[in-house]
Amino acid sequence: MFNNITFYIPSLIKNVEILEMQKEQIVRHWVNSTWVLEIMKKHDIEVEFFKKEYAIKVLEYFFGVVKNEQSVGVCPTIDKLLLYLKERDVSADELFIICTNARKAMIYETFVQKISSYRLISDISLLFDLNFSGVLKQYANTIYRLEKQVNEELQKNREKDILLFQQSRLAKMGEMISMIAHQWRQPLGAIAANSMDLRMQSELELFDLKKEESAKAYQAYINQGLDEIDKLVKNLTNTIDDFRNFNNPEKKSLFITLEEVCNKALNIVKVSLSNDSIEMIYDYSQSNKKFKLYDSEIVQVILNLIQNSQDNFKEKKIKNPRIKITTDENGIILCDNGGGIEANIIENIFDPYFSTKDEKNGTGLGLYLSKTIVEDHHNGSLKAENREDGVCFIITLNIQK
Repeated sequence: MFNNITFYIPSLIKNVEILEMQKEQIVRHWVNSTWVLEIMKKHDIEVEFFKKEYAIKVLEYFFGVVKNEQSVGVCPTIDKLLLYLKERDVSADELFIICTNARKAMIYETFVQKISSYRLISDISLLFDLNFSGVLKQYANTIYRLEKQVNEELQKNREKDILLFQQSRLAKMGEMISMIAHQWRQPLGAIAANSMDLRMQSELELFDLKKEESAKAYQAYINQGLDEIDKLVKNLTNTIDDFRNFNNPEKKSLFITLEEVCNKALNIVKVSLSNDSIEMIYDYSQSNKKFKLYDSEIVQVILNLIQNSQDNFKEKKIKNPRIKITTDENGIILCDNGGGIEANIIENIFDPYFSTKDEKNGTGLGLYLSKTIVEDHHNGSLKAENREDGVCFIITLNIQK
């Protein structure tokens, strides 16, 4: 449609060389107009940069179209300019002002050069309108393209988060099985010991059941052993309930004290901590303040932090390992005496897949997941600080009572 440019703009073709020689002046009139300067200031656009990188090149393209060296409405510089303006939130109305002021500046220069005529102004307006229609189309495409890219990146991030949580859940499943094994080993051993003792008492016939007093003593001994076994079985059942609730996807928030949350976590790992000779110190706030939170998720955070301390103790062969848990009005602080975290990596420990452990023992997801739980699910914060002979993890829960 626009191939035969000569037919539409004969007067502009005749005067193009004069105007081309004045392109610096045209750009100056264009960019220094009051409205354009206000737009530049509003969107923090540096005027000289705009002139050099975009305005001059746009005019050169315009003259190239007049001389039939460029196609109407297809300007490579416009693509870059529109992207630049879009990144600075320049609206379509403001884009219209910028473009119309370019046309006004060129028409103004025809008066300065005393070549102005109705026909020349008409040719300039026609060519600007044809180009401007292409600019609007490109601007719309730019917005669509950017929005599409944003949506694609959001989708990728959602998929990445889902994958991270799936991987973390699988990793935690293995850790949970290990914890259950530690938790069950002691009561199962005690059950076996009690059962064996009762069997031996029966087989060795140490009690004379024909005598009433001896028979009563035997019955009391049997009942005591069975009561002990019942307690141990109940302990095993409670462990199963703890882990079942911990992994329940249909979780509900509830009001609970931080002391209760900490004790839930410690009930899961107390045997493991005892086996590793790790001393636990508790400094619970006397406040009865209750927080509304997903208790199983906060339990998971505490377990992650405790396990990291355990692994660090073993790796560094820390003597007299110690973990202290403190609660206050704002949250939970967990400190250990494991030597702390190197200053050059402490800022990275919450990044996904970042781990100081070997591939066999670390997934790099525990602290990332913990931070997500605290900050995204509980409107709080989780940070690490080196203190004295170890590191402290500070869980702040900014949740209303």
